[in-house]
Amino acid sequence: MSDLLSIGATGVRAYQTALTAVGENIANSGVSGYARRTVGLREVGIATGVTASKSSAGGGVMVSGIVRATDVYASAAVRGATTELAATKTTGTWLDRIESTMTGSEVSARITAFFESARSLSAEPASNALRATMLETAGTAAAAITATGQAFAQARADLDDSGHAAARDLTSLAQSLARVNDGLQRTATGTAASAQLADQRDTILSQMSELTDIGVKVDQMGRATVTLGNAPGTPFVTLDQVGSVSYNPNEKNGATFALAINGQVGNITRPVARPRAYWTARRGWRPPRPISPRSLPISSKA
Repeated sequence: MSDLLSIGATGVRAYQTALTAVGENIANSGVSGYARRTVGLREVGIATGVTASKSSAGGGVMVSGIVRATDVYASAAVRGATTELAATKTTGTWLDRIESTMTGSEVSARITAFFESARSLSAEPASNALRATMLETAGTAAAAITATGQAFAQARADLDDSGHAAARDLTSLAQSLARVNDGLQRTATGTAASAQLADQRDTILSQMSELTDIGVKVDQMGRATVTLGNAPGTPFVTLDQVGSVSYNPNEKNGATFALAINGQVGNITRPVARPRAYWTARRGWRPPRPISPRSLPISSKA
């Protein structure tokens, strides 16, 4: 009877934990980044060998761990799609900005009006009215060109601000991921705490993928190693190092994104997704030739 009661007690404790997990799933069903959890159960072992009893049917059940309902390959595919979507949206935003800058001051219409007034004046050179009209249209055309130039200068300044913000956000996310990796190292796997840290890790990786193309490897403890680009490239976040990204505008060569890690600095040309639009706008809408992450130039300058 005592064995029967102890077996029942193990079942009650195990399914109490399972019901707790169900409650958490319901409460967090609308929370972004939360992964549904299940409770793994396993049989409690019984004595074997000389001390084994023929009448022993088992020792009950116990919780083997908290399991997150995730798929590594699906998560990688979602991150890739997120990167492409963010790049497309950003490119569209800046192309719309360029288009509105080109058409906002009606430069084409004002230049056309100037040439038409000049053509009319050439037919009647002695007409004071036509002379005044030509001077007036010349002034409005010049003003429109000046306004367009100022609008482009402001767009470029806003573009640089966005580049600096993207670099800061990426560096901040890398530092947050390093802290989560440290927490996962200190937390036993299969616990509710490790599941919460894994949710935070996946959320950070998703936010990174909105800024850049990343490659991710996760070890048995759940710690993530991140490289920039889908192919093996320059390490960005490792188990013991964290890189920092900077945006460097250049009037001659457009702009570059640089990665500094472990005292080395390299220019990021292809892997970063969002800055493709930045290069397009800054360099006369001609993006640079793609460069493989394997060929990123790394120097010893800090």
